[in-house]
Amino acid sequence: MRTPTMGLRGGFALTLELLLGMVVLLLSILALFTLFPSADRAIVNADHRTQALSLARQLMEQQMAKPYASLPVGATSGSQTRDHTQRRGARPAHEYLYSVDVTQPDPSKDIKKVVVQVKWSRQERNSEVTLVSSKGRMW
Repeated sequence: MRTPTMGLRGGFALTLELLLGMVVLLLSILALFTLFPSADRAIVNADHRTQALSLARQLMEQQMAKPYASLPVGATSGSQTRDHTQRRGARPAHEYLYSVDVTQPDPSKDIKKVVVQVKWSRQERNSEVTLVSSKGRMW
């Protein structure tokens, strides 16, 4: 036979378990919401790196397409503004600084070294991508 106090204790335990479960669920949801800003930053950083790498590849291909004799030894630099992936209704542009350095480490050999470097900064953080290749004389 049940007494009235047993029913109250059973209901209290159920209420306590329900309340504790809701607190755990709420903390889990809050933890998930903190991931969204860091994921957004990671996407933006990856987009910047992709744009910089694309520019570096483009510049390297331009140098490698030149014949060996017309590949001048020396450095050139410049900047290029590129649009980024549309986010939150905006399509932001970002400036990339680049340098192309052609050297001939050993003049007795017909090999030139080409170094392409692309730099950018975002929120006071500097980043860069560097590509290195060699071009030899074709006989």
